[in-house]
Amino acid sequence: MPGPGARNKNKNKKKKNNKNKNSAPAPVPVLDTSPPTPASTQDTKPTGIAAAILDPGTGPRVRDLFSFLSSPFAARPSLEDAVCDWFFDSTTFGIIEQLLPDELALILHYNKSRLTARICPACRRFYAVGDQLPLLSPEPGSIDELDRQQEDPRTVNEQYISGICSFICFSLALFNYPGARGAWGRTAEHLDAWTTELLNGPGAGIPDQGMSDLVKMTRNHDLGVGYMIARPWPGAPVLYEFDEDVVEGRDSEELWVEEERSEGSYSYSSDSEDEPRGRERTVKPLGASYRR
Repeated sequence: MPGPGARNKNKNKKKKNNKNKNSAPAPVPVLDTSPPTPASTQDTKPTGIAAAILDPGTGPRVRDLFSFLSSPFAARPSLEDAVCDWFFDSTTFGIIEQLLPDELALILHYNKSRLTARICPACRRFYAVGDQLPLLSPEPGSIDELDRQQEDPRTVNEQYISGICSFICFSLALFNYPGARGAWGRTAEHLDAWTTELLNGPGAGIPDQGMSDLVKMTRNHDLGVGYMIARPWPGAPVLYEFDEDVVEGRDSEELWVEEERSEGSYSYSSDSEDEPRGRERTVKPLGASYRR
C-alpha cells in the first residue's frame, strides 16, 4: 500500500503537467493582407428616368442619349409631315451616320424628324422650338444674358434648322469658324459669299467632335445629302447640277446646288456693312466629309 510520500509525488506530477499546459505559447494570429473588396456601386448608379436626364438648374439635359430616346421624354417622330418623314427614313439616317459621330448623328436625326422637339447638340438641353429657355449662366451680367438681350428672330430659325438652342451654343459649335457669325439662323441661300467661302474652308483645324460639320450640313435644307437618296426630296426645291470638273472625274464634293427661296422668306441682311450682301445664286453645298 503506497504511503503518503507516493501520494505527494503524484500530486506534484499533476501540478507540473498542468503548469506545462498553461505555459504553452499562444498561437500567432494570421493577418489578412488581401485588399478590401470594393463597395458595389450598383445601388448608386442612376436608373430609369435618372439615367436619361438631369437638370443642373438651367433646364433639363440629356444625360444618356440612348436611355432618353427610349424614355417617355423623347417626342415621337412627326411622320405626318413629309419632310420629317423623309429624314426619319433609314436610308437618310444611314448617310447621316457616315458623316457624323454616332451620338451627334442620332441627335441630328432626332431634330430633323420632329417638327418642334429638339435636343441641342452643344449643351444637350431638350426643349420645343420657341420655348423660353433658362439662361445657361444665371449670374447677372453673364455672357449668356447679354446674348439673350440681343437675340432676334434668328434664334427660332436656328432652333428649326439645327436644334442649337442659343447663340452661345452656336458659337461653341462653330468655334473652328469664329468669323462665320453670319450663318446664325440662316440657310445656304441666305448666306453672303464671304461666309459661304469661309465655311467651305478648313477652319482652325481643331478637333470638335463633328460640331462644325453639323452646322455646315444644316445650312442645307436636305443636309446636302438629297442627291444621294433615291426617295424624292419633298421640301423646297433643291436642284443639284454637275460642275464640269466633276464630269471629268473629280470628287462628288464638287457638286453645286441651286436652292430656290420659298414664298415669304425674309431678305438677307449681313451683320457687317463691310461684308458682301447675300443674293439668290448658285452656291456650293456645305457639308461634311465621309468618316468611314
